[in-house]
Amino acid sequence: MKAFLIFLIIPGSFAVYFALMAAFGIFQRWPVAHFAVALAALVWLFQLWRERRTLARLGFNIAGWIITAVMAWWMFSYSSFGPAPQLGASAPAASVLDLPLRDQGGQPTDLRAQLGRGKALLLVFYRGRW
Repeated sequence: MKAFLIFLIIPGSFAVYFALMAAFGIFQRWPVAHFAVALAALVWLFQLWRERRTLARLGFNIAGWIITAVMAWWMFSYSSFGPAPQLGASAPAASVLDLPLRDQGGQPTDLRAQLGRGKALLLVFYRGRW
């Protein structure tokens, strides 16, 4: 029972990470605290297993390492760890046609000129790094 409760610390730590990230966005840049809690729980689980080597305790150890590895992969692959790049302040635009935009090659483009050609126009807003 003690090993199970210690095991619950690991997914609980990552659940707190997700909740804080979704609600406030503050822990996106600092997941280190959640990994520290998970690693401390893993060390504790390993010590319990060394005291009495049971299959259940071994299973909690393996499951804990798998959860921590998957969370590390997810955080380093899909989470952002830095502040969003500042694009600089610009004057408010009267319409979307007045916004300074860049095309897929990074060159500045004028939406009014594109619409003047009589072609359809598709705007894609890409967040950048997921």
